[in-house]
Amino acid sequence: MSLRRNVIANYLGAGWAALMNIAFVPIYIRYMGAEAYGLVGVFLVLQGMLSLLDLGMAPSIGREMARINLEHDAADARTLLRTVEWVVLALAGAVVLFVAVLAPWLATSWLHLERVPEPVAVHSIMLMGGIVGLRLIENVYRSALVGLQRQVALNMVLAFAATLRGAGSWWVLASISAGASAFFSWQLLVACLSVALFAWAVYRQLPSAAARAGFSPAKLHAVKRFAGGVMLITGMALLLSNLDKVLLSRLLPLDVFGRYTFAATIAQAPLGLVVPIVQAFYPRLTRYWAEREGGQLAGAYHLCAQLVSVMMGSAAMFVVLYGRQALRLWTGDVALADSVYAITAVLTVGTMLNGMMTVPYYLQLSAGWTSLMARANAIAVLLMIPALLVLVPTYGAIGAASAWLALNSAYVLLIVPLMHRKLLAGERVGWYVRDVAIPLAASLIVGGLLRPLLESGTRAPLSQWIGLFLAGGSMLAASAMAAPLVRGRVEALLRSRVHR
Repeated sequence: MSLRRNVIANYLGAGWAALMNIAFVPIYIRYMGAEAYGLVGVFLVLQGMLSLLDLGMAPSIGREMARINLEHDAADARTLLRTVEWVVLALAGAVVLFVAVLAPWLATSWLHLERVPEPVAVHSIMLMGGIVGLRLIENVYRSALVGLQRQVALNMVLAFAATLRGAGSWWVLASISAGASAFFSWQLLVACLSVALFAWAVYRQLPSAAARAGFSPAKLHAVKRFAGGVMLITGMALLLSNLDKVLLSRLLPLDVFGRYTFAATIAQAPLGLVVPIVQAFYPRLTRYWAEREGGQLAGAYHLCAQLVSVMMGSAAMFVVLYGRQALRLWTGDVALADSVYAITAVLTVGTMLNGMMTVPYYLQLSAGWTSLMARANAIAVLLMIPALLVLVPTYGAIGAASAWLALNSAYVLLIVPLMHRKLLAGERVGWYVRDVAIPLAASLIVGGLLRPLLESGTRAPLSQWIGLFLAGGSMLAASAMAAPLVRGRVEALLRSRVHR
């Protein structure tokens, strides 16, 4: 499959999904209120914490599908998929039951409700359990499509479902009810449809097999070690990324937590630019490692890392430099924008560093090496819990954001050298300098030079949006030209266009 085609398809699908995820947030807050929107933050915490319960099945099936030769092993592929389906279906049912039992306690004893009635909160949390269970199932099909390199189909379904979630929720809130129950009821309906569409897309890509697929314990045994390692890594990572939200949901009023959720949503947006790249490269990295193609592996690794720095790094630097102005224009609420900007900026830098770790992490998955990140995450959890217990009560939301930044700085400084020592010896300096530092510096310098020209608040909103768009484009172009492998690809593409 064409790497360029998959990257483009991933960006179109993930970009549209990210747009749908954030474009309607001010509308949701306007209809629901900050406190009711705080329940969305509760949903994100539940989704993050409970996604661990897939037991590493989704990453495992993605890796196995990338390794399977469908022309000769169609029956194995279908049996593996059917086995994982049964496991995850049982886990999804357990999630729904667990959240249903937990909902009354969360609403009455954990959250600080003021304007949202307790029955509404309980019903909303129960609906969240259904959505989280369906997302576990959906992730299996999405990972299978990634492994099969059928990412055009993946992104068509992804974009369609994201549109239904975003625009449909707006319609529900505006036309039926502005309450949280109506919002989450619509999300549950879309989750059901999304699972059905992803399942259809996967089975449509698999060749037919003479033998009927069924549950196979042997298939589970074959992937148990890899799945267990991924589960441990993912579990610790999810705990780390949600510890701040768990504590803040308990210690802060729900409307203040809603603002933190808004800031975290903006900060996470640049991370969405990483997924399209690594999804396209992951099957290739897996194949190069399996075939011991060291030169091609290193080339693909550095190209992937530079693309991540260019795309995500430029977006993160844009949020840091122009976030206040963009938030004011987007929300139309100066007080809201000013109250969340500092938290958003700190969270964004931490998220950017987290995103930089994605390519080294996927290289470890390609090699089947999960112990490094598992141990690192376990140590980080032991350090982060006491840090947050001290920082959150004293400094509130900004303390939690600072802890997130410190954690990801430590990962970049300490874990990356250990990974390169074992998997890509001699490539560490290239990752730090050419893949990360130079592209980020170019984006930051250009954005900083342009900032004084765009800070005036006297211009019309449309003029300000055009200025921000040009500034962002300039930062992206500068970063791309500073990344040698990306620049080479751009120059080759331009030459091919000229010579046609």
